[in-house]
Amino acid sequence: MIMFGIFPNIWRMFVKMMEGAVHELASPPFDVRNGIPEAELDDESIQLVYDAINRMVVPIGEIPSSRLFLAPIREIGPLVAPRVTIAARYGLLREPALVEQLIGELVENAGNATIGGFFVHSRGQVAPETSLVLRKL
Repeated sequence: MIMFGIFPNIWRMFVKMMEGAVHELASPPFDVRNGIPEAELDDESIQLVYDAINRMVVPIGEIPSSRLFLAPIREIGPLVAPRVTIAARYGLLREPALVEQLIGELVENAGNATIGGFFVHSRGQVAPETSLVLRKL
């Protein structure tokens, strides 16, 4: 992943190349387990965390963490949405259409809400328009 942060054009070329693929790909370009000694011995709950990280890497791509968590969702959604198909081709998402729909609804209705805001605020502190979107979903 560091390579993609340093060489964003490599990531763009990879994405462009994958857009033409029509079959499920064997394995994603990143697996967090590869960097953790004896990861296969970790408990099932830890394996689920590894899986969650792996599912996020492809859609997030080279978006810096500061932008991912601090920019409004209306700016981040259009960057992530095209990558959902690629993540699905790796078998990382079970329902890509539902993920794309969720991204679209958040982009349309979340106002200035950020992804980071969802993590640091309680339900009562989330912006009312964002709270309405979440209730509809």
